[in-house]
Amino acid sequence: MVEDEPQPPRGVEEAVRGKAVTAWARKGLAVVWSSDAEFAEAVTATLNVMGYSALVPGSRGFRRICGRARLVVVDARDARYLPSSCGSAPLLEIGGSTGEAVADLLRILGASELAIGIDPGESATGYAMVAQSTVLHGSVVPSRADVASLVCGIVRRAPGLATVGIGAAPAVRRSAVALAGRLRSTCGVNAVLVDESGSNREAPPGLRGLGPGMSVHVRAAAVIALRARVASAIVG
Repeated sequence: MVEDEPQPPRGVEEAVRGKAVTAWARKGLAVVWSSDAEFAEAVTATLNVMGYSALVPGSRGFRRICGRARLVVVDARDARYLPSSCGSAPLLEIGGSTGEAVADLLRILGASELAIGIDPGESATGYAMVAQSTVLHGSVVPSRADVASLVCGIVRRAPGLATVGIGAAPAVRRSAVALAGRLRSTCGVNAVLVDESGSNREAPPGLRGLGPGMSVHVRAAAVIALRARVASAIVG
């Protein structure tokens, strides 16, 4: 990238490097253009599970790397900063919340599954998105109403793709049932109520993306997502 080209804030590549970059490269190189570290990390993880070797290159190296990319995923908020030299690669612009962007990307790239787990804790509510045994994105949200809105937004971006699970420990079962009813009435989601015992401590074999600094509520939500997927497969 030449010096007079517009650039997003620096430092995103340092925030993401080492967290979600995996050189699988079955489908070639994909690069991500975003100034939002959370967005970039989630999109990079999603590209990796979909078979790309995904990178968030530094602004100075983006021009060179972009020329070799099979796909460039652009954060809609930063599209105006994308270097014109990147026009030779196929561009995919996505927007919305981070969760919605992940759902869009999974749908566009032909994913076969998405599991969303919700941990309706007494003190905080967490949710996580899991595909191919990898945590793609997760967050702690202020209220159960907020998580219902977020999950409905995600499901609408990937119709027919998502299984939603809600942890239903005895202490929060009433709240879990109410949340399931809210999801059903708001966006037609039939969430699965699952046992969440030990979910904030469990690290299922093969589940990738459980970082050491991850919130216990997001960790629990990821395990709940896996349990919901298994429960749905058995019922189906």
